[in-house]
Amino acid sequence: MNAKEPSLPKKLQPALRALEKDLLVRAKLPSVEQGLVAAHDAERKAGETGMGFEPWRRDKVTQIAAAWILSLVFVRTLEDRGLIDPRIAGPTAAALSAARDRGETTFAQLAPFLGPREYLLAVFRELSQLPGARHVFDARHNPVWVLAPSSEGARALLDFFQKPDTASRAPVLTFPGTDTAFLGNLYQDLSEAARKRYALLQTPDFVERFILEQTLAPAIAEFGLAEVRLIDPTCGSGHFLLGAFRDLLAAWRERAPMKPVEELARLALGQVYGVDVNPYAVAIARFRLVLAVLDAVGIKRLDEAPDLRPKVAVADSLLHRLQEEQLRLSNELPFDDARTWGDALFRLEDTQTVKEVLGQRYHAVVGNPPYISEKDRSKREQYRRLYASASGKYALAAPFAERFFDLAVPGGFAGMINSNAWTKRDYGKALIELVLPRLDITAIIDTSGCYLPGHGTPTLMLFGRNRAPGAAGIVAVLGKRGERTVPPQPEHAPVWTELLDNHRRVGFEGNYVSVEELGRTSLKIHPWLLSGGGARGLNERFGALIPNRLADLAQSIGVLSVTGNNDVYIHSIGHEVRGGGWSAKPFVT
Repeated sequence: MNAKEPSLPKKLQPALRALEKDLLVRAKLPSVEQGLVAAHDAERKAGETGMGFEPWRRDKVTQIAAAWILSLVFVRTLEDRGLIDPRIAGPTAAALSAARDRGETTFAQLAPFLGPREYLLAVFRELSQLPGARHVFDARHNPVWVLAPSSEGARALLDFFQKPDTASRAPVLTFPGTDTAFLGNLYQDLSEAARKRYALLQTPDFVERFILEQTLAPAIAEFGLAEVRLIDPTCGSGHFLLGAFRDLLAAWRERAPMKPVEELARLALGQVYGVDVNPYAVAIARFRLVLAVLDAVGIKRLDEAPDLRPKVAVADSLLHRLQEEQLRLSNELPFDDARTWGDALFRLEDTQTVKEVLGQRYHAVVGNPPYISEKDRSKREQYRRLYASASGKYALAAPFAERFFDLAVPGGFAGMINSNAWTKRDYGKALIELVLPRLDITAIIDTSGCYLPGHGTPTLMLFGRNRAPGAAGIVAVLGKRGERTVPPQPEHAPVWTELLDNHRRVGFEGNYVSVEELGRTSLKIHPWLLSGGGARGLNERFGALIPNRLADLAQSIGVLSVTGNNDVYIHSIGHEVRGGGWSAKPFVT
């Protein structure tokens, strides 16, 4: 099977479901359950979860199962690229035969009392000793070491990945080539439960490149190539991190063409940082960065690779926040090991690693934060205490917008693609009127009319700098008309193309977007109107001509439950009067 095929996640889902069932049984064993209860209690007391134990345990089991599947995909990818000798299968019938001999003959002879579970753990342990893979497979960085399947579950996993094609006898699942986009697809589509819980969504390549052009490129120009650090606080499978590594390596090659590429790749990797709350997302991001370095340097065997340490951590970027005084003293700040960095079960990082990532600020902060509302009551209240923008019935889009700027050095650049709901809904009032006016917002781009694969939520891009606002207005790309059909090539679709070509041309009036310079005062008032084609001017004329607002005339404007059977509840005034005893209240939709 070609790893680029979109059906790969579906091919792996049966193995994931079987593994989840197996691990859940293991998680209910008294000795395992005791540890899980203690971990859940620790999170609950720290205010990190309000989930009951059972849903919490199921969530952890889903993540561990996904980590096992992905770790085997990592091994298979290394095998098929020739970076290691076959341990699981390999790309050919001969390689599969050699892998089976290694597991069923050699390992069985050396360890006759051990089974397939121990063999898989031995493979992971062996790879964790290699410098290039240490931070992908070792016990401090990979959730597979938290809980292992039964021997029968491990046997089923091996059989699944070793299944041969009936004609060629080579493995059905193969992972050739150098592109790692399929790993991002796995992150997004492997587990439906995890996708909903963590709002897993990859940023399209063309959006990632555009955001880096508006942030990392000017950061390099202003702060210097050797000084620049970039972070994606919601890195997912590492899309922005890979793009940043690519751009930084290209800049280093231009700056120092005579230096060995190995040295330049190390420099570029050391300038890229990421954080995600999802452990298996972090595992994918680390693995993709390792492969990117190996490809850039031209290393053909993993045992010849240098010690690669991608700076990607499992943590909650919203909760793990140092205040101003702590940031000032961060070089001397003694972190208490009892302090929670990452949840109690997946505390795979040493505190020093997480302190290194979230204990400093960055010259460029980029990403695509989750648009969902936090379902966990304890976390939701924690965020509310930490962020002025976490107001009302807020979605995470609001506090993450505040956090991105918070992570930037003074004058640092921030850029994100985010939900546009906070520009219109009540919960965005605090972000727009209290937080953003303190910052130098430089551009607002309405992307709700663009076709962005996987993005069902209307979006915008927000750019700015962590400093007091300037006197100049803010460039706004305002939508006029969206795509009428799904374009075959989203990167070259009419709306995106017009936006890309004209986003700096103030005064531009196109078929799909307008480009205007908006006064900062008008953007201190919630809600924002981001419609082009003269819509803002028309709205201002209405405001000047009509003194009253609907709120001045209505007795109640509030939430109405959506029943799908409005006729049962809504009647004409005459009907209410004839019915007798009902108060006649005009209702406007």
